[in-house]
Amino acid sequence: MDSLLLTLIELQAFDTRLAMLEAEAARLPAQIEAIHAALASAKKALDALKTKVDTTKKELRTKEKDLEVVTAKRQKSETRLWEVKNNTEGDPGPHGAPGEARRGRPGGRGAIQAA
Repeated sequence: MDSLLLTLIELQAFDTRLAMLEAEAARLPAQIEAIHAALASAKKALDALKTKVDTTKKELRTKEKDLEVVTAKRQKSETRLWEVKNNTEGDPGPHGAPGEARRGRPGGRGAIQAA
């Protein structure tokens, strides 16, 4: 009778283990579905971030081009201001032709002239 009792106890342990495995097997599809949903959500967020990065890169390129244009305009304005300040635009001056630079600038009276 002892061996029969031991076999019954062993059978009960297997039955308990089987019940636990069946319960875990029932939970797994729900866990898998939750993981798939989280993955889909993460992919959506990634796509949104990629789109935002692309948009930001395009805006950056546009702003860099705008900056180049503004820098060129500024340089042109500074050159024009220098010409006006130094009276080198269209004014013949005391001994020079209109547009001739002065004060040591190339082509002006203070510059070394080629012979």
